[in-house]
Amino acid sequence: MVPDDPALAGVPSGGRVTSRLIVGLTAWWLAFPIAFWAGSALFDGDVYVDSFWDWVGRILLILAIGGALLSPIAGIVVSLAGRRRGACVQFAMMAALSFGVFFYFLYALLTVD
Repeated sequence: MVPDDPALAGVPSGGRVTSRLIVGLTAWWLAFPIAFWAGSALFDGDVYVDSFWDWVGRILLILAIGGALLSPIAGIVVSLAGRRRGACVQFAMMAALSFGVFFYFLYALLTVD
């Protein structure tokens, strides 16, 4: 649908913005294992020496954890606001998988002897 006002011709409609946000959040969730692997490979854990690659590794680990835990929640909010039921179900399944694995690892870390 093309708007009648030429000043609004370059502004995307709400449906396209919602679709782009859903695709971006899905891509962020799909890319978090790669970011987690790269971040853990770059981060050596030496607390006395902070090199450039340690900072890059830390940022990648933060992005990976955010992709795993925050992107499904943000996707549910965006898909509910955009009235996309299929996307909402998809993000709910992504959240269930992500939080299930996260709580399993948290339980495993807390009960280690």
